[in-house]
Amino acid sequence: LFDWIKWAPYTKDFTGSTDDDDDDWDTRDGCRVLGIAYSTEENTKEGSVVASYAVLCTADGELGDFVKMPWLMKKADSYMPKESQGKQEDMVALRKFIKHKRPHVIAVAAEDMDARGVLRDVEGILQDLKEHEDFPDALEVILVDNNLAKVYSNTPKAKADFRDFPDVLVQAISVARRLQD
Repeated sequence: LFDWIKWAPYTKDFTGSTDDDDDDWDTRDGCRVLGIAYSTEENTKEGSVVASYAVLCTADGELGDFVKMPWLMKKADSYMPKESQGKQEDMVALRKFIKHKRPHVIAVAAEDMDARGVLRDVEGILQDLKEHEDFPDALEVILVDNNLAKVYSNTPKAKADFRDFPDVLVQAISVARRLQD
């Protein structure tokens, strides 16, 4: 009756998918998930850009680290130099973050059709890392419905647990944890 509710934890076996002999890709204790969330709002009431966030959740679901990306949703070929330069800086920061944190999977909040653009940007970064940094071919990017993340970010528990975090960052955490549970 409720088959559509089932959602299993994300699992992936990276055995033999890299030349590295270290345990960076071992998933026996769970997966490190990188969650990415963005806002559909252009600017805040104060006029500042609403930032996007990428957050790494450790294998046990704890917040590992995050990176703020205020220009992620802009176009790389924007006619406004500030936007195109900002987008390029965010892509470099995201690449460094992924390279350093080595997630097992990347979850992108499927807020709207713009999520496909974020997905393509991240897939481009992964392709570069696979070619130049010995990242496994099995590493994938998944679009995750973020309706639950939006609801969670407005709950008293989220406000208490992540008091100083903006809603978009809390949504990124929630999207990453959704793949883990």
